[in-house]
Amino acid sequence: MSKKAEITKLLDKGLPVKDVAKKLKVTPAYVYTTRWLAKKKPVAKGAKKKRPSNLLQVVQQTKEAMDLLEGMDTVRHPSHYTMGGIETWDFIQAKRLGYNLGNVVKYVSRADYKGQDIEDLKKARQYLDREIEWRENGNVIF
Repeated sequence: MSKKAEITKLLDKGLPVKDVAKKLKVTPAYVYTTRWLAKKKPVAKGAKKKRPSNLLQVVQQTKEAMDLLEGMDTVRHPSHYTMGGIETWDFIQAKRLGYNLGNVVKYVSRADYKGQDIEDLKKARQYLDREIEWRENGNVIF
């Protein structure tokens, strides 16, 4: 059975995305994408995409799009924080990183997945510079 079929089967049984990802050793983002693609209707080659002809069709298409997003927790578990199978804050907490270094890890780990790579890397550099300055001034780490 393919990994995609296994994901679909486990999701159909009602398992949460995070548990499916852990069981199959994939990222939650991969599970979300697989679920989304499974629900997406195939379009015939060369077929033109139909434009909605009235407001009712627009509302229906919007509802369908919202239904696909249902279950994606962008507040507690955004995909750019869970890449690699571990949430960034769990790593930061496990390593007992302070505020500055925690933010360095946060911004570096999500830079390539959020669409603001340069901005996030500059933010990470700011926090790293603050931590270096703090330690150079003889401050205690913890």
